[in-house]
Amino acid sequence: AKAIGGYSRSYTIQELIESVHTNRAKLSTTARTTLDEIQDFLETHPKTVYFSVQGGRHSEGIEFTNEIVGSLLDLVVVAGIQFPPPTPVQKALTSYFQKKFSWLGWDYANRVPAISKLVQALGRAQRNMNDKAVLIVLDHRIKDPKNLKYLPKEYQQDIQVIEYNQVKQEIDRFL
Repeated sequence: AKAIGGYSRSYTIQELIESVHTNRAKLSTTARTTLDEIQDFLETHPKTVYFSVQGGRHSEGIEFTNEIVGSLLDLVVVAGIQFPPPTPVQKALTSYFQKKFSWLGWDYANRVPAISKLVQALGRAQRNMNDKAVLIVLDHRIKDPKNLKYLPKEYQQDIQVIEYNQVKQEIDRFL
């Protein structure tokens, strides 16, 4: 088995995810963690559990790959779809898109960026056609047709819903 990537909506949720028991080395990123630190840790600890926040600089723009084995991740867990918070700026952006695109305005301002961050995090484990990984999204909203339509087709076809109390068992079985 290779490394495991864990992505959350916030550092608070990240701390909860980190409490999962494992014998693997754990690397939790913070706003100060450098890309070199991550790369060095992954190279010296191949069976790592890696935690980061969705949409942050550690979930995008870093390659978890090796020329020999391909992707260094074989399991990615994303805790929650990260919809933008309803700040005044976000509300103004939503209003602008609703005026411009009518009923699709909310999607363009909120849903599309959230699903894009989700897909980016899931994609950390699949960098080429030969990479295989288990991708887990801990959020029932993933099955909402309004969200599904913005996922890549291959993700739409392979989604399986499991009950919350089965998640730990399924992860343990995989590990």
